[in-house]
Amino acid sequence: MCYLNISKIDRPIIEKNVVLLRKEKFDKIGNDKFIKVLSAHERSEMSKSYFYFVLEKMRELGLMQENGIAFKAVISFEPKGERMELKEKLMYVTEDKELILMDLEKDEYSCRSCSIRSMCVSYLKLVAKESGAKVSKMNPREAWREVMGHIRKNLVENVSYLKLPSHSIFEARKKEEKEEEIEISCSRS
Repeated sequence: MCYLNISKIDRPIIEKNVVLLRKEKFDKIGNDKFIKVLSAHERSEMSKSYFYFVLEKMRELGLMQENGIAFKAVISFEPKGERMELKEKLMYVTEDKELILMDLEKDEYSCRSCSIRSMCVSYLKLVAKESGAKVSKMNPREAWREVMGHIRKNLVENVSYLKLPSHSIFEARKKEEKEEEIEISCSRS
C-alpha cells in the first residue's frame, strides 16, 4: 500500500509554486502533525511552542509564506553525486483547497487489498485532470506513477530557472575548504 494523506486546507493559498524538497525533509513533513500545521491555523493536540516551531520550519522550506500555503506541488528529490533524482513522492494542492500527499515508495500492500482504493482512485483522477496528465494504466499505483512522471517531465522540460539562496551553496563549500586546503600552482610547465 502506498501512503495517501488527504487534508482540507483552511489557510489561504498565497503562491502556486513547485517546490523541490530533499527526500529526508519530505519524509519528515509527511507526518500527521506537520500536515495539520501546514493545512490548518488551529493547533490541535500540540503545544503552542511546537506548533510555531513547525510553522517556522515550513516557512524555511518554502512551503509557507506568512500564514498561507506557498506551493501548488512539492516534489521530493535525492542527491546522487552531481545530479538530483526526482522521487515518487508528491504533495499537491487541489483547486478545491485539499492537500494530497502521495508516497509511492512505501510498498507494504498491493492495490487489490487496499482499504482506501476507491478514495485513492478518486484523488488520482482529480490530480490527473488538474495537471493535464494522461492515464493509461488500470492499476492505481502504476497510474499514480504516470501522473507523477507527467508532472516531473513538465517540470524538467519547462523550468526557466531555479533560484537558490547562495548560503546553501557557498557557505557549505567554505566549510569544506577549511577542512582541506588545496595548493594551486600558477607556474607554467
